[in-house]
Amino acid sequence: MLNYYVVAANSSNARYFYLKDREIPEEESGPNLVEEEKLHYPEGELPDREVFSTPKSGRHRQPVGGSGAGHGYDDHRQEHRREWEKSFAEQVANKAVENVQKAGARKLIVASDSRMRGFFRPLFASIQKRGIKIIEHDADLVNQSTEAIHQHLARQKLVPAKKPPLGRS
Repeated sequence: MLNYYVVAANSSNARYFYLKDREIPEEESGPNLVEEEKLHYPEGELPDREVFSTPKSGRHRQPVGGSGAGHGYDDHRQEHRREWEKSFAEQVANKAVENVQKAGARKLIVASDSRMRGFFRPLFASIQKRGIKIIEHDADLVNQSTEAIHQHLARQKLVPAKKPPLGRS
C-alpha cells in the first residue's frame, strides 16, 4: 500500500479508498485506487416532505378582509438539515481517521463540497497533529467510478497516475 488514503463524500454518501502499488510491475499497471468501504446516509437525500410532518408554505397568508402583508417565518428546517449533515460528517471523519491509522497512510485526500469540508476540518485535526497531511479537494466525486476518481485525482496531481506494466514500452 502506498501512503495515500482518499475519502469522497457528500451530504448523503461517503466512499473510502486506498492506493495500492502493483505487485508485479512487469505485468501490472498501477498504482490502483481500491475502494475499501462505503457509508450511506439516506436522510441526506430525502426531500423535506418526506422528512418533516407538515408542509412548509413559506409565508403566512393575510387573513381575508385583513390589512397588511403576510409575513415570513422560519421553522428551522435548514438548521435541522445542517445538524444531520454535521452528524453524518462526524461519522465519515471518524471512519476515515480509523482507516488512515490502520492503513498507516501519510496523506488523506478529502474530496467533497466546501460545506462538508467545513464540517471535516476540526474532525481531522487529531490526525493532522500526528503528521498526516490533509489535502482538501473541491469536488463531489462520490458517484464516479473508482477509475474515474483515480484519473481525476491524478490529473490534479493529488495521487500518482496509473502507469502501464514495466514490460511494455
